[in-house]
Amino acid sequence: MRTLNLFLLFFFLVSGNSFSKPLYEDMTWYVSQYVDEFGDKTDKKYVEHYSSEGKFSNSATDNSKLKVTYIFSKTIEQEKSEYLFSFSFYEYGTRKVKNYFVNKSFEFKCRVKDDKSNIFEMAFLNPSDWFFIHRGKDEFYNALVRATEESVKLKFSCYDTSNSLAKYKFVLDFKDFNKILKIADIKLKAL
Repeated sequence: MRTLNLFLLFFFLVSGNSFSKPLYEDMTWYVSQYVDEFGDKTDKKYVEHYSSEGKFSNSATDNSKLKVTYIFSKTIEQEKSEYLFSFSFYEYGTRKVKNYFVNKSFEFKCRVKDDKSNIFEMAFLNPSDWFFIHRGKDEFYNALVRATEESVKLKFSCYDTSNSLAKYKFVLDFKDFNKILKIADIKLKAL
């Protein structure tokens, strides 16, 4: 009985912990802070968008539902800023695309089209169940900055380089993204 009481006390303390509450949340956006190994908030914040949809095709299906979430965060490392943009894909809207190989990262090549019909190429790495792109001196980062400033959409057409039949098409709508970045205290500047 004593063990049960201690468990219930711990459960209520943890579930009432203010560290688990987001800084901002609505149907599309979520802003929160990373926590350290002790569960305490750090000064590092991130923005998550979880309502983009698209289509995917592979050897088993054609133009099936794809849900796309993305996380944007900023980390400070010794006086230099590094922005991290990562995606998660959900085939059929619920099944997360994962890399089940421990020692291998998959690369997804993408063509991105902005609202002015400019097309450029980029690549994501998939070391686990997220697809990562780091900020570089590239067209994607500058298109991202412009998309956030002007609240426009970017269209993506991607494929898995290890499986030419796996294709993903989706649109990211950056409406209100600039407002959300202000809440997260993240400032983007074109390169």
